Amino acid sequence: MPLKVGFKFDDYRKDTMKKVSSKVTKGLHEAGNILLPASQAAVPVDEGKLKGSIKYEVNETKGSGSLSAGGPGAQHSNLVEFGTWKMAPQSFLRAPAERLKGAIRKLFKGLLGRLR
Repeated sequence: MPLKVGFKFDDYRKDTMKKVSSKVTKGLHEAGNILLPASQAAVPVDEGKLKGSIKYEVNETKGSGSLSAGGPGAQHSNLVEFGTWKMAPQSFLRAPAERLKGAIRKLFKGLLGRLR
């Protein structure tokens, strides 16, 4: 008589993806709480319009975050960030993000390492 072995596969992918998605969303918001004040502290201030225009937004659907600056009264954000032929760059978005990259990686490692 042949020997039969049965098994059942429990599919936890949906549950795991929900957990990952919520952890990523939480991490994106926490990263914004780190990046936004660092960028606001790094921006050169004349009238304060550029500093006031800095925003951090999270797109929960795409699982992404973005740091931006500019808009009415602060159209010069790219000129400050990248410089001109008359003015050296004064990076207030890229420099803080680069400086804090390790802390943000550590944040996500901590969040995603605790999925259970």
